Amino acid sequence: MNWLGDFVQTQLAPEDEVLDLGCGIMQATLDVIPAYPKTRLRCKRLLGVDIHQPSLDFLKERGIETLQHDLTELPLPLPDKSFDVVIFTDLFEHLKLYQAEDLVNEAQRLARKKIICSTPKEFRRNEYSTSVDYFNIGVNPCQRHQCLVSRGWLKRFGFKIYEDLHKTLFVGVRPAKLNILHVWSQAGVSSLMALHQRKLGHEVDVLTNYGFDGLGIDKFYGINKEMNKPVANPSKAKRSVYSFLPSRLRNIVRIANRKSRSARFYWQVMKRARDYDVIHIHSSSVSWFLTLFKPRLIEYHGSEIRKNPRKRKGISYRIDRYLKKLGINHRTDRLLLKTICRYTRVYYSTPDMLVDIPNKPEWIPNPVDLEHFSRVKPFKAGTAFYTEQWYETSDRAKRIAKEKGLTLEILDRVGNKWVSYKDFPRFMEGFEYYIDRHKIPSLSKTGLEALAMGLKVIDWQGNILTSLPDIHHPEYVAEKTLEIYYGLIGG
Repeated sequence: MNWLGDFVQTQLAPEDEVLDLGCGIMQATLDVIPAYPKTRLRCKRLLGVDIHQPSLDFLKERGIETLQHDLTELPLPLPDKSFDVVIFTDLFEHLKLYQAEDLVNEAQRLARKKIICSTPKEFRRNEYSTSVDYFNIGVNPCQRHQCLVSRGWLKRFGFKIYEDLHKTLFVGVRPAKLNILHVWSQAGVSSLMALHQRKLGHEVDVLTNYGFDGLGIDKFYGINKEMNKPVANPSKAKRSVYSFLPSRLRNIVRIANRKSRSARFYWQVMKRARDYDVIHIHSSSVSWFLTLFKPRLIEYHGSEIRKNPRKRKGISYRIDRYLKKLGINHRTDRLLLKTICRYTRVYYSTPDMLVDIPNKPEWIPNPVDLEHFSRVKPFKAGTAFYTEQWYETSDRAKRIAKEKGLTLEILDRVGNKWVSYKDFPRFMEGFEYYIDRHKIPSLSKTGLEALAMGLKVIDWQGNILTSLPDIHHPEYVAEKTLEIYYGLIGG
């Protein structure tokens, strides 16, 4: 019995187009070896790619379409998403480990549905394949084993692991296209992530609650599923509906309505989560407990973690409020989450949040839309702007502007003097400098956008920055998050 060939067949549909990379003579999928009887895979199209021409000639004689190519030279001369399924049968061990990683990424580019692989559990030194020798078609020098691919490596790349009947192979299946749900959208971060994850061929939605899009960011990208949409003028509607009530009772009704809308939102989170492969939760602690049995990435953003910077002595965490009710402090929150759900990863949006957090957690850089934030007109020399926030005044910005002889404009977000996300690049490009916040030791999202626009940014330490780090490019952030998702799915 050919367990591997039978397993691969269960993963295919008759209408699938299949690409076999490093195919050799397809001993796992063709009836060519007496010890492993197996009929040809039942699929619409089968293309074998290998560097060993005698093996390809062997397949051509049996009516198999072939392509000769060195799999260490990428990309392959094939269009994006040109096959439903890409398979590797005992290929990774013949490459160096970094080459195997590159090939998985190349398979992701080519596959529409899934990627299937198999690799030995133990490292064996060999110079040629006994199956090739059996058919007397020549020794393939590329058959020598060069690495051992572990279960952990396969899981990190998103392969769900199966084992063959004889316990000699790891067999993995990885979906090529993920269904991703972002819960909440902090300053449009999830909307921009979703946009670029979609460009990479994945199905992505953003589920947000009402009224948290003051700058119109999610509306600008137009890809979110907004729950409990607000009326055109909420404050006016409240006055007209509740004006006949005493003030104290009116406030109680408003709070009850707000809680009711939140409850409906979380009900939608729990209900919709079932339809997605992975959940990316942005600073929404309640959503932890509504998605327990789904692979999920929990990303904490500043407003959810930090307390009022005017009162803190160091970096403190709002998450304490939730965990202390359970008798748990923030140093064990990651352990708690892993205990609740093994398919959980915790990340932070800026590196300053990593202070006092154990086990060296990572951070996901905030992405910046480089297409939207691009300069059209030259700036006016000697000008600067500053966005006044609830946690710090504009005194420092005024002092810096005076020292440098700059004309300063203050964007008072406390007083709701905002510029919409759509119009923000045209507003920013008129300035030479942006003075960033100073009570939080990391660049704000506005600071990053200013760098993308070519402004000089004065950071929290007084340094002048002139270029946006590559890690904030949205393509990089999208690929990083997808790597995390696949690791979650692999377990």
